[in-house]
Amino acid sequence: MSSLCNTKTQPALHPVARERCIEGFRQHYSREPEWLVEAPGRINLIGEHVDYNDGWVLPAAIDRHLCLAASSLDSPVVRLHSEQQDLPVDFSLDEPWAPSSSWTDYLIGVLKAFLDRGALGSGLALSVASDIPLGAGLSSSAALELAVATLAEKTWSYPLEPMDKALLCQKVEAEFVGMPCGIMDQAIVALAKANHFLLLDCQRLTWRHVPAAPSFPSLLILDTQVSHALVDGAYARRREQCDASLRALNQSSWRDVGTLSESEIMALPHPSRARHVLSEMQRTLEAVECLQNGSWHRLGQLLYASHVSLRDDFQVSCSELDWLVDALQNLGHARGVWGARMTGGGFGGCVVALVEPESVDPIMPQLSQDYTARFGHDFSWFVSQPAQACRVIPYRNG
Repeated sequence: MSSLCNTKTQPALHPVARERCIEGFRQHYSREPEWLVEAPGRINLIGEHVDYNDGWVLPAAIDRHLCLAASSLDSPVVRLHSEQQDLPVDFSLDEPWAPSSSWTDYLIGVLKAFLDRGALGSGLALSVASDIPLGAGLSSSAALELAVATLAEKTWSYPLEPMDKALLCQKVEAEFVGMPCGIMDQAIVALAKANHFLLLDCQRLTWRHVPAAPSFPSLLILDTQVSHALVDGAYARRREQCDASLRALNQSSWRDVGTLSESEIMALPHPSRARHVLSEMQRTLEAVECLQNGSWHRLGQLLYASHVSLRDDFQVSCSELDWLVDALQNLGHARGVWGARMTGGGFGGCVVALVEPESVDPIMPQLSQDYTARFGHDFSWFVSQPAQACRVIPYRNG
């Protein structure tokens, strides 16, 4: 799947996954699809690596999507075509499904979860296309999971509440795929509302939609083109380190810890991980206030502080992410930049920045030129506003 590439001075035109998905379906199945499902990627404005630590997160959906086209089959088979492969792959509904360390695990894992719950599965012909860059930390996996789950609700007549659907998909990713993720990615894809952020309480699994003040700037998303891989163990190790520090405090949740002195933090098995978790939770709650009252200067400060914490205390950044955040911070308010930080699991992926809309085009040529000179490759970028959740798209043949 191609990423959202751009020239050094201009962003790419928005690829349209829906159109490519329908065309791929027609070419490979010689028929029109009966259903279309569209699921967004996401950014997390702030609240990183605290979703699995019972914290608060503040994500938003973005207007880059994965699209799934489908129609029924008479045979008990799920047949899958995607932009990433030349030939369709068949999965029999009459045979047990096991993980294969392929991206298809996200898809068959969700379908298996519906079957395990008692859904009456029937054959499906599927086609997938996506505008969400792979490995960029924009949650292409959660988009695929939620698209499949939303399709299964519709075609297998097994409706779920949005949070229940998100939890089902999270369980698939943890137990079937082998990535012990928090609930944030699945929740925002299931619950997102256009022009709103989602304040999600990951302990209580409650949420509210947070509108930004009318003067909210653009979300500038910069993809370093450094792919991250979280199943390789780095993510799981940090989760284990957080759990070890929590056990040392004789607490069952970070929400019960309260304020710790620096000496108390330093006495923990992994003090820097604990410092990040506690400080990031507070930054997230303050960021909600900034969104609502239009305090972009303070919000930017919180984003920069979050990045420093992720870089130094949680150690999930990389040279490319750090360089972009520093470069944007050096441009500053005079050039329309309010704040920036890495977003997503880290080890590569994307930076999210708050930039005034009219300032985006003027700053990009020099930023891109300097980045390429430093790292020997380009980054890609696009601008978004908070988008809506995964949904079934009305479709009529032709």
